[in-house]
Amino acid sequence: MRRYKKLDPLFWQKEKIRTLISEERETVLYLIQNDSCNRLGFYRLLPEKAAFDLRVSPKKFSKLLQKICLTLGWKWDEKHHVICIPTWWKYHEPENNRNLMGYLKDLENVPSDSELFPFFAQNVKYLPYDMRKDFTKVIVNYRDPPGTQPVPTGYPPGTHPVATKEPEPEREPEPEREREPDARVVYARESTLSLFEDFFEEYPKKVGREEAAEAWFEQVGDDKQKAEEIIAALKKQKEWRVDCDWNPEWLNPANWLNKSRWQDELPENESGATWTREWAWQDSPKLNKAKQENGN
Repeated sequence: MRRYKKLDPLFWQKEKIRTLISEERETVLYLIQNDSCNRLGFYRLLPEKAAFDLRVSPKKFSKLLQKICLTLGWKWDEKHHVICIPTWWKYHEPENNRNLMGYLKDLENVPSDSELFPFFAQNVKYLPYDMRKDFTKVIVNYRDPPGTQPVPTGYPPGTHPVATKEPEPEREPEPEREREPDARVVYARESTLSLFEDFFEEYPKKVGREEAAEAWFEQVGDDKQKAEEIIAALKKQKEWRVDCDWNPEWLNPANWLNKSRWQDELPENESGATWTREWAWQDSPKLNKAKQENGN
């Protein structure tokens, strides 16, 4: 696999590229240059990993990818997580047929049942004419391996050495696997992931775990120190509420994280003590309401 990918020198001047905003252009460059991209511009891309690399949420990456495909005419197979860049051969033309055969070995990592295979097979506009025959031959053999192809003309039925190969026995379908965790949960460092578990266990309101995980890694990423600071701030807020006998309803954990509520400063009284029942009661909503009712 090529370590470096080519980029058109006029990339930034292209009309379609100029219609994209900065984060969409950055995503285009990532899709061309990332370590999953092969020598065909037709490869399997894990949206979760892409979201983590770009430091955006999976939902945000999905919107960016949709906009790019719509604008540039790229193809995306959501079911098998396969992307195809139609103009790839224009900038990454193989030097000769031998190079092309080497490039096509990258198909081993592309699901053969992807709905984009027919599109990739017909996308030869920028491929030299003398390479198209070998290209088509490899694609056909890959989609229909020996033993499944029809008997060629000239061989009596049941006598062709390839077509008469005994098929493999059918395998029982594998049971459905449980849904994989959120991208950030998969690709974040183990220490940060375990700290999220500590945070969620500590948080008083146990709702929206998936949304909380997404918000957690949006705020923390792989910063272990920041994760520990958030947990410490949460514990401090819980103690403050208990000591002040003031306990309004907690936000959902995802909202608490997205609004950076761990940065809230706890009020202090005149003596500097932060956790004082007397002070808390004097400034509590209940007392203020009572004062208003009594005209004080």
